[in-house]
Amino acid sequence: MPNDSTLLSNYEYYEPLYFAFSPTYKSWVKLFIHDCYNLRSLEGFEGTRARFWKNHPIRWIQLVGIVIGVNIRAAFAELEIDDGSGSNINVNVRGEVGDSINLDTERNQCSVDVGQLIRVKGTLATDHKLELQLVADKIDIIRDPLFELSAWKERVHLRETVLDVPWHCDIDSPSRTLGERHERAAIGGATSRVVHGRRNNLQLAEHAKMKEDVKRQAVMDLHLLPDHQHTQRNLKLVFLHYLQNNGLKNFTIAQLRTAKELERAVICVTQKRLRTYRDTSEMHSRYDADLQRVSSSQKYRTINACLAELVRDGSILSMDIEQGTYSVVGVWNLGLRMQELMQEMFAADSHKIEVTTREMWQAVRASGRGFESVSKQIVQKVLSEMQADSQTDTAAQKEDYNP
Repeated sequence: MPNDSTLLSNYEYYEPLYFAFSPTYKSWVKLFIHDCYNLRSLEGFEGTRARFWKNHPIRWIQLVGIVIGVNIRAAFAELEIDDGSGSNINVNVRGEVGDSINLDTERNQCSVDVGQLIRVKGTLATDHKLELQLVADKIDIIRDPLFELSAWKERVHLRETVLDVPWHCDIDSPSRTLGERHERAAIGGATSRVVHGRRNNLQLAEHAKMKEDVKRQAVMDLHLLPDHQHTQRNLKLVFLHYLQNNGLKNFTIAQLRTAKELERAVICVTQKRLRTYRDTSEMHSRYDADLQRVSSSQKYRTINACLAELVRDGSILSMDIEQGTYSVVGVWNLGLRMQELMQEMFAADSHKIEVTTREMWQAVRASGRGFESVSKQIVQKVLSEMQADSQTDTAAQKEDYNP
């Protein structure tokens, strides 16, 4: 056990023997990239390979982010990812994980490209430059453009309910001591300091309940996040979440301005923008005053800028600029256009039996009508929804036909 002098806070740190009873040690902990740089390695715990958030021991990490760089080397690849938290990190990919993304170092190619959303599970390490990196154990390419929303919610919820609450382990509990005896016997000695057992059923139930709470959580608030995460990108996620949660297909700027959760997020981003401007301006007194009260026109400019980016991303359509009306891209508009394009493709080639996602994506972008910027992920999502609707209709028809 390390001396108190080696610890940087007043939290109680437990011997590695008890780490298995932690809610984090044997889990894939969902962190923001920025959080990875705040994990600490403590003297005396080197053999556990654990890093600490407060007194929570963490080994395995799950990140979700956009690929902003791909660097393929002789024996491995590096993927640089950004999750909008204010920091980026390199992901080291090799071996079987490389095979899963079709990594070919000789041809300098892989199936992951810049702009794709990926989920990575791995462990933290330092490279030859002593820079932090994530050594990948598993990589998933995420096709759902709204997955990033739920990933963000899960990380905020985990921070509030688990990570920011110091871990307390009841060492004297009978279940603990009995569990320790079983663990030590199972690995061949009562003096073993490492626990390999499974988490008890109560802890599993608590985690299942937490996951359900996350799914039910309806509001995403930027003010719950630190200042460096009050970014335009995260504001876009808040807007998309609001539109999805409220089932809006068409909306106006006036509608958005009446939503309190959106107003809080808009104020956070506007204040950060004003602070940045103030720091580079000589007129400090003017912008110090602006920080005390964000004006209606300033909030309007922030909303307009966010909606303009969502239009460029292909997530929404601008229907009438003067009236400030927009439409969310979905089955109700993109789906109808895709059906038209599909009919045209089959009519042009009588031997064609299917249309790939890539073909449809290229056709949609080439067709115009505001869909020029739509992403392949959105096209794939709408295709999946159309297929699910078709299967539901077919099942209903069979049921109606059945005498």
